[in-house]
Amino acid sequence: LIDDDAVSSGTSTTAMYDIASEAPDYNTTYYWRVKAIYSDCETNWSSTFLFKTGFEQATVISPPDEDVCVDLEVIFTWNSLEDATSYTLQVATDEDYEDIEHTSEDITTTRDTLILELGDHSYWWRVRAENNQNKGIWSAPRSFVTQNLAPVVVLPDDGEEIQSLSIPLD
Repeated sequence: LIDDDAVSSGTSTTAMYDIASEAPDYNTTYYWRVKAIYSDCETNWSSTFLFKTGFEQATVISPPDEDVCVDLEVIFTWNSLEDATSYTLQVATDEDYEDIEHTSEDITTTRDTLILELGDHSYWWRVRAENNQNKGIWSAPRSFVTQNLAPVVVLPDDGEEIQSLSIPLD
């Protein structure tokens, strides 16, 4: 129950109360209603409404933030959150997530593996928890840089017999 003069707004028909200062719990359903009190009179309570707070942020584990020389086959891991039934993973090529390279949805574990194509490239990743009633907020973004692509040998062919001591390597 919140009974606070801060929600009083005189004769206004609109009032607002910020519950952030009350530190609501994550992934919790809250019910609320209001009534007006003015002079010596008060109204009946309004209908009851509800809202549900989101999941807390998942803690991302691997790859660690600002890791370098990460293999192109990247294993992403994060902590599990109570009541989460799935997770969504996003990988972007920019820190603002305007260029999303990959999105994996409905991941039922705390791990996902992707094969990235760009060697020596910066990526950012984040994850959020979900269930059939609720979506959480995105984890704090983390960045990493992939290793260079392996060189491709063109000459000599594998197993080729060379007649000269001068061997061209392309």
